Amino acid sequence: MYMSKVVESGLREVFIDRSRPAHGKRNPSLLWGGHWFCPACAGALVEGVEGVKCEACGLYLDEFIFALIERHSHIR
Repeated sequence: MYMSKVVESGLREVFIDRSRPAHGKRNPSLLWGGHWFCPACAGALVEGVEGVKCEACGLYLDEFIFALIERHSHIR
């Protein structure tokens, strides 16, 4: 999937290079819904009180979800 350089760079830093943790905290009143998969290990992500988290890696996707949905829509 094509994505902006900013999103690509951020995903690479967090999920591939692991040079930084994901930024941001979950807004408790916001639920993203849907089925998400970890960019690092392809495991299913679970949406909980803390955020959208990979149970295998312990990494959070929340920082990127808005950009992935709004700017990189691939749902028809």
